[in-house]
Amino acid sequence: MKIVVDKDIVLETLKEKDVQESFELVDRNRGYLREWLHWVDKTKSVEDRMKYINYALNKQNNNEGLDFKIKYCDTLIGSIGYDLGDFKSAEIGYWIEKQYSGKGIVTKCCERLIEYLFKELKVHRIVIKVAEKNIKSRKIPERLGFKQEGILRDVDILHGQYHSDVIYGILENEYNKK
Repeated sequence: MKIVVDKDIVLETLKEKDVQESFELVDRNRGYLREWLHWVDKTKSVEDRMKYINYALNKQNNNEGLDFKIKYCDTLIGSIGYDLGDFKSAEIGYWIEKQYSGKGIVTKCCERLIEYLFKELKVHRIVIKVAEKNIKSRKIPERLGFKQEGILRDVDILHGQYHSDVIYGILENEYNKK
């Protein structure tokens, strides 16, 4: 599946053939990504990345969600995806290469994915969970009109320290009003 975000940005479903390029992207950005993403330390080889891609493909085959590669000017720069939940809900997650961070790319990708989820999949509610101290990432759902619904205290362990997540949510009728 392919979703065009704009003339430079395209989302394409992650496939087995992407494993090497995807692993190299994670590996190049390991220090940057591991600050907020616990899975980075567990991704030590191409085989580890392949396990994730197989998980993503299984999720896709079971209609439980999709994982996309973010391509900017035909270059792989990150990933965005969604998991489908109960009661017509979805949760979005994302990450991007350091050099492309802060350029509005993830916000545009989220916006396009949100439109797809509400219009094509007819979900009712979308959630984005962000580490409480990850201020840059928290600005994305805030910019897109999500409401802060709460904080899950000490829900994750990163580098031996507990971290809390902020939960942002938006309903289909709220998104159409923005």
